[in-house]
Amino acid sequence: MTTVHLARARLGDLADLDPTQRRRVLRYEQEADRARCATGVRLVLHALRRATGDEAATVERRCTGCGAADHGPVEPAGRYAGRWSLSVTHSGDVVGVAVRAGAEPVGLDLEAGAARSLDAVARLVCTPYEQAADAAAPDTDDARRIRWVRKEAVLKAARVGLTVPMTHLELSAAHEPPRVLGWDSASRPDGLAAADIALCDLALQEPAGVRGAVAVLGTADLDARCVRVEDAELVAGP
Repeated sequence: MTTVHLARARLGDLADLDPTQRRRVLRYEQEADRARCATGVRLVLHALRRATGDEAATVERRCTGCGAADHGPVEPAGRYAGRWSLSVTHSGDVVGVAVRAGAEPVGLDLEAGAARSLDAVARLVCTPYEQAADAAAPDTDDARRIRWVRKEAVLKAARVGLTVPMTHLELSAAHEPPRVLGWDSASRPDGLAAADIALCDLALQEPAGVRGAVAVLGTADLDARCVRVEDAELVAGP
């Protein structure tokens, strides 16, 4: 089971963050960006600690490209490394963290309906087949949002992010069960096949207009539940 924890972005006074966490938050100039970052820091620890039952559980970052520790995917640290997987995302004022037991990498993405129009980037996101499928959908904008979150979730699970063009992936239509139909061999990670990727749409009751998806590599078993986290529950702690 994959659990997705959702919270509203809130900056707070940062007293609960350690110096490294505070520096990460304060490098952003806009308050909204700082709020998303601070909430992400708190929420990822909350999610891992609730999942493991260990209030001392910690995380670390490591860029898969350059090896730097100040950016890149968030992963459990210490004895939970390789035993749990995490993924963090945000859209608008909504922050989400997916947590899953096991070594299989998980990827999460959210997209708020009013966050942006995808019209201008449709050709950068969709293959010709996908453009036609979305154009034929009853709600083209919503179909594109669904496709966007599904693709980002897959790329995050593969730990390649947007270094891979989205058009290298081809997915099922929005009204169909989420599935990876193909991935260009030029950018597909070695040893990974489309059949090795499980996808799941999130059933979000709130916030209204937000679409979400979770992807996991190396398993066909994927079920996800969403948990709303209130501000008072979010304290980064030691």
